[in-house]
Amino acid sequence: MSNNLAFNIFTYISIFSVLIPITAGLVRIKTFDNVLKVLFFYILVSIVSDSTSLILAYKGIHNYFVRNIYAVLECSCFAYIYFNKFSSSRIKNFILRFYCLFMILFIFIFTFKGSINAADNSLSTLEAIAIIMVGHTYTYMLFKSKEIEVLEDDSFFWINNAILVYFSANVILFLFYGYIEKFEIHRYYLLHSLHLMSNITFNLILAFGIWKVKAS
Repeated sequence: MSNNLAFNIFTYISIFSVLIPITAGLVRIKTFDNVLKVLFFYILVSIVSDSTSLILAYKGIHNYFVRNIYAVLECSCFAYIYFNKFSSSRIKNFILRFYCLFMILFIFIFTFKGSINAADNSLSTLEAIAIIMVGHTYTYMLFKSKEIEVLEDDSFFWINNAILVYFSANVILFLFYGYIEKFEIHRYYLLHSLHLMSNITFNLILAFGIWKVKAS
């Protein structure tokens, strides 16, 4: 099997692994609160974005527009999710201010410095750093509060871990992706495979978390 074929198969597996949390979500959807509904919307946006990017790539068309719009939707969803998972006004204010900063930078970068069809990885890197900070804070406060006797039974404990795994694994790739795209093809496949693997892991843990959701 050629490296190109193996990479393409791995890409398909990564993209369509999202069907696992989608299936879990469809089964548990009647138990969803607003936070989980937004999470499920994000999952649907994810598969649409990845599928569209894949089609554009095979046609030799840059997918920068799709990636940039996806970045805004992703940040919006996670900002809403974590804003509603924290009771601390200090952390809520941090999330709100970061989201406002993100949107201002998005408008500035793509209005005054370039086009929405241009590549930009700075916002994805900034978003990843913020989500890692907020996600670890949530984990710390969950352990500190001791409100949940068995953390493994809490659905958002797993969902938060899935988010942390994905962004922690990808933050460096986001930062240097502009350089990685210019690498020799085999080296690019190797590094991009780390992203594909983290995406599969993210979807598996996310599906487990969604499956843990219980009716309130």
